[in-house]
Amino acid sequence: MRAFVLNNPISLEPKLITKRSDFTCHNRRCMDNGSFTWKKSNKNVKNMVVFCQSSNGNVKTSNGLPSILTERSPALSSVPATVAATVDHGTATIDAGSLVLSSQTTANQEDVALKDLVPYKRINNTFMEFPEGIGIVRFLKGKKLLITGATGFLGKVLIEKILRTAPDVGKIYVMIKAKNKDAAVERLNKEIINTELFKCLQQTHGRSYNTFMLSKLVPVLGNVCETNLGIEPNLAGEIANEVDIIVNSAANTTFDERYDVAMNINTRGPYRLMTLAKRCKKLQLFLQVSTAYVNGQRQGRILEKPFSIGDSIAREQLISDTHARAPPLLDVEAEMKLALDSKETFQENLVSQKMKELGLERARIYGWQDTYVFTKAMGEMVIDNMRGDIPVAIIRPSVIESTYKEPFPGWMEGNRMMDPIVLYYGKGQLTGFLVDPKGVLDVVPADMVVNATLAAMAKHGEAGKPGINIYQIASSVVNPLVFQELAGLLFEHFSSSPYMDSRGRSIQVPKMKLFSSMCDFSSHIWTEAVQRSGRVLAPAVASSQGKLSKRLDVICRKSVEQAKYLANIYEPYTFYGGRFDNSNTQKLMELMSEEEKRSFGFDVGSIDWKDYISNVHIPGLRRHVMKGRGMMIDICMIFGALNHKLKYFFNYSNKILYLLVRELIVVITMTSVKSGGVVAEETLTELQTQDGSVDLKGNPILRSERGVRKACSFLVVYEVFERFAVYGISSNLILYLTKKLHQGTVTAANNVTNWNGTIWLAPMIGAYIADAHLGRYWTFLIASLIHVTGMCLLTLSVSVKGLKPPSCALANVAGCKEPSTLQLSVFFTALYMFGVGAGGTKANMIVLGADQFDEFYPKEKLRKFSFFNWWMFTIFFGALMGNTFLVYIQDNVGWSLGYGIPTVGLAIAVVVFLAGTPYYRHKLPMGSPFTTMFKVIFAALRKWRVPLPIDRQELYELNLEEYSKKGKYKIAPTNTLRIVRFY
Repeated sequence: MRAFVLNNPISLEPKLITKRSDFTCHNRRCMDNGSFTWKKSNKNVKNMVVFCQSSNGNVKTSNGLPSILTERSPALSSVPATVAATVDHGTATIDAGSLVLSSQTTANQEDVALKDLVPYKRINNTFMEFPEGIGIVRFLKGKKLLITGATGFLGKVLIEKILRTAPDVGKIYVMIKAKNKDAAVERLNKEIINTELFKCLQQTHGRSYNTFMLSKLVPVLGNVCETNLGIEPNLAGEIANEVDIIVNSAANTTFDERYDVAMNINTRGPYRLMTLAKRCKKLQLFLQVSTAYVNGQRQGRILEKPFSIGDSIAREQLISDTHARAPPLLDVEAEMKLALDSKETFQENLVSQKMKELGLERARIYGWQDTYVFTKAMGEMVIDNMRGDIPVAIIRPSVIESTYKEPFPGWMEGNRMMDPIVLYYGKGQLTGFLVDPKGVLDVVPADMVVNATLAAMAKHGEAGKPGINIYQIASSVVNPLVFQELAGLLFEHFSSSPYMDSRGRSIQVPKMKLFSSMCDFSSHIWTEAVQRSGRVLAPAVASSQGKLSKRLDVICRKSVEQAKYLANIYEPYTFYGGRFDNSNTQKLMELMSEEEKRSFGFDVGSIDWKDYISNVHIPGLRRHVMKGRGMMIDICMIFGALNHKLKYFFNYSNKILYLLVRELIVVITMTSVKSGGVVAEETLTELQTQDGSVDLKGNPILRSERGVRKACSFLVVYEVFERFAVYGISSNLILYLTKKLHQGTVTAANNVTNWNGTIWLAPMIGAYIADAHLGRYWTFLIASLIHVTGMCLLTLSVSVKGLKPPSCALANVAGCKEPSTLQLSVFFTALYMFGVGAGGTKANMIVLGADQFDEFYPKEKLRKFSFFNWWMFTIFFGALMGNTFLVYIQDNVGWSLGYGIPTVGLAIAVVVFLAGTPYYRHKLPMGSPFTTMFKVIFAALRKWRVPLPIDRQELYELNLEEYSKKGKYKIAPTNTLRIVRFY
């Protein structure tokens, strides 16, 4: 056994003298197997690496990195040797005569002299160092990728990052499941191109955004669950000839999915993709997005090791127990056949449940916690078995949550794994959960997963070396988030930034209780539900002879059963004993240049969990999932819709049913939450609007109670009379000014023009007030009252003798008596009040009508188009009646009646509008674009004379990380409109 000490191999300093005596060997077994541990005995010696060589020639280093040590003489006496540190951290050799060892045992002959270090280069480009790091952007230039699962959460973030940081990438073939090509294109536009996630790209490319996206993204009609991936032969041939990288991120993430369904996508899917990969002529890498939880029920520190066919977690755990009966080797093909054959043996009405039970049973036999991770692990086995010479990289993220920085902090789509707990704890509806208080929630932001994916893609795609490489992106080792700590962070956040209840009051949340046993958790749910409702139920129970109490008992029992089922599903994760090692991922990050670390960083250890949870994730959850709407639902209305028999207790319903179901709603909603989080909340979706509509108090509303045609019927009445009045007065106004107010034609025409301009410019003011301050309903109501007041005053001015000049029969109005200042003031005040009121109503009436339809609900979206047709009919009908009937009355009957009729009509219309208030849906004011425009203008004016700095980087007050973190984006300075660049 020989040991050599290399001092600071990275710095390549030429004169280094170290002594082996500076280290003490604490493991003499290194003489037999080459393993060792060293303790530094000389504190003045830093950055040492010990090279330990066993008798068989294998070399290990004290820092765990691979090295090469060759000897030219067994005696090692005065014979040169070559020592190389891994190129990942610097490479050096010792030239001839540098290393002198003696087989003698005197102390001074144990010294190792190292000198004249010179650079050493390997031929294999896998380990070459580039000044620019891995070269991610350089690698992606011109590359063509096939991505599955692109419409999923992680797939979208991956595509956005590639197109934003490497716009010179070639085509990205996006596999989309759809009925036909047109439907695939529609999904591409709706679910990728037009989503909020890509707004940075939209800002960058402006009007050419769609052109850019369609030039890069190629929709591929296909499905990983179908033979030949469901891709038409010609396109499949094109992909096989052109694609450089295949990325498979398609997966079914439901913990308790049917065994056959999960197997088809998670295990057979990789098989079908690998079959395509073998046909590809230019393929440089096959990249599989897996999950860290494929490690199943392994405990302790879990290394980044691949799976091979036949591997079983259960066999690993029993290998040291000679008396235990080990399960058979895992036969993936047999499991595939079992999944297909078993469903034929079950009754049709039991197939779904039985196949779910089969999946969980098979998973636990072999040492995995559920069907999802079991089938994903088998997918990895299939890839390893089929890969041959194809380079493979497998990315294993833990629980993926909202983005940390890019493209902006907090972006997410749908409820992720921990989000139901966060939401309902904040609402006071979940005060405890089944979890190991000292356990770890292994969370990673989506953008860090994507960055690690791109780094691995570039490294192994550039190398093109056959093999399989595993990267676990996880936080449990380098930066663990303990459940007890998470509970404290949630309590701290919601104490300082509470949700509001249906009455606008802050919801005070207690500290979350963490239960380590199912019995305690079930008891807690039952007790909380009964206690919260019991205080109000007493009068109802007495009057109903216990009927409501029985119903309460049934509901509580059912809720406990559902909660126990969910807890059993989540228990393997909330009590998970494994910690995911990420050594490979850390080494990958060390290869990156400083610029790459800034642009593609994935240092999970740098995350401040308090900042992430409070300032990034929860705000993102509110903004992108809740979309600004409150989550408190009027439970009495939901329950009443489901069971009309409770109408008997109508007087108590608001309080009784709210408190009754307040604790249980978490169970109702969570039953629809799949493990990955993207679900359809069937029960609530059918009842509640999804577009953020609220009532006048800001409370969420039910679709069945408000909006659509019933609400619109009140609105169209006002629209008819408003058009009737506007067109009836404007059509004949010039005649009244010349004949009754004795104005000249030019003056009258000028007054009519000014008034018409007011009517059509006033809506801009009305829109601003509604969007930025009052909302559409209140702005409309105030404007309509001004409108009616103006009409009343206008009617008085044309009817009361003292408010108009005497009649004049002269052809030349110059000879007629002019109206007095008072008469003109009253008339034009009334006229402009009418105009301002009309402007305020015009800006909000049509939009208020559109608010009555929820575009997230397909049926209402179709009804919305029908509504606009009828709306246009009312506009034209009102205009027609004003231009004909009302003008006729004014010309032939009198101005008093001609103005009085629309006045009465408008007054009636306002009353009708108010009568419809209980049926309207409302949108909260979200701000006006005029505000932003004026801010830019004022900022530009203030900085008109600010000199331009020589270094244009000084134009930015913050560094790139701060801009990214705050959701702001730098704009490259130009010589045009330089006054606005400081905003």
